[in-house]
Amino acid sequence: MAKAKVKAKPARKFKTVARKPAPAPKKVHWHGPKMPIITPYLSVRDGIAALAFYEKAFGFKRRFEMKTPEGRLRHGELEHANGVIMVGEPGPDMRGKTPADVGGTPVSLYVYVPDVDATARAAKAAGGTIAQEPTDQFYGDRTCEIRDPEGHSWCFATHVKDVNPEDMKG
Repeated sequence: MAKAKVKAKPARKFKTVARKPAPAPKKVHWHGPKMPIITPYLSVRDGIAALAFYEKAFGFKRRFEMKTPEGRLRHGELEHANGVIMVGEPGPDMRGKTPADVGGTPVSLYVYVPDVDATARAAKAAGGTIAQEPTDQFYGDRTCEIRDPEGHSWCFATHVKDVNPEDMKG
């Protein structure tokens, strides 16, 4: 029996492909992902307790926390609507001072909420101090002032009526 001739395959021709340059590094946004332009950073003595209070009293949502090896809060973040509050305990690399360290706070955070009266009730039940009960203001907001257990001052507001700026001039 004669051997069948095997047809030789033609040599493969490889196409030379120019290498694409490496992609440029991804450009990052100058103020960080999902961060508002202005973000307050509160120094607190007990960060874990502060995060829990802000969640329970004000309805803020915890979005990030980083603890020290000892279990203390190094850095935490809370969200409220489109705002963010950062919280941390002072340490060797954090030069902040708590309200207790400086005998009070000269700063008040003004925060809009859907129901200022409900926020005041929740804050009081969680251990906050009501410095000013909810009150209608001439500029159209209903506000209250709350001191948290760390000594920070919070002014919560619900906008209840639009007021013409001309009517507010004294």
